[in-house]
Amino acid sequence: MNLFYPYSIKQGAVFAYPTETVWGLGCSPFNYDAVMRILDIKQRNVDKGLILLVGQWEQLGQLFEQLPAQDKMRLNHPTLEPTTYLIDHHDLIPSWITGVFDTVAVRRSSNAWIKQVCAQLGHPIVSTSANVSGQDTVRNKFVATKQFYNQVDFIAPGDIQGNTSPSQIIHLATQKRIR
Repeated sequence: MNLFYPYSIKQGAVFAYPTETVWGLGCSPFNYDAVMRILDIKQRNVDKGLILLVGQWEQLGQLFEQLPAQDKMRLNHPTLEPTTYLIDHHDLIPSWITGVFDTVAVRRSSNAWIKQVCAQLGHPIVSTSANVSGQDTVRNKFVATKQFYNQVDFIAPGDIQGNTSPSQIIHLATQKRIR
């Protein structure tokens, strides 16, 4: 892996990258200016919140540590499809990530590039679909490059992993399926 990625992400880089299902736009969730750049690119309101991706749940730090044992077990239970969990954030996650919600959306990625970047950063990355709000979601590198080349700092290697549906969304504490 190019060691440039974690360094540039910590410094505020915004990037396009493949996830399990679609191309996404990402950055460090702790860099306010980078998050605002993504919201500007997408023409998205900060109140809507963003998803965090991790390679391992422990990369959520204190948020993961404070979860009840039963919720940690639920997170570690294998799922048949990519699953995003809504987790009560207890004000441990910046409001520019959570929006107006009491939960934060988090998914553990199976994508090797994402897992490596999160491991080297030691924390999650932002994930939001690579598109202007309301427009079609980008599903291949060619379109991601064409649409975002001049708006992002780099385009990650790879392509989506073949899933065509967005991830399911489950509220962790209640186990209610949202999508």
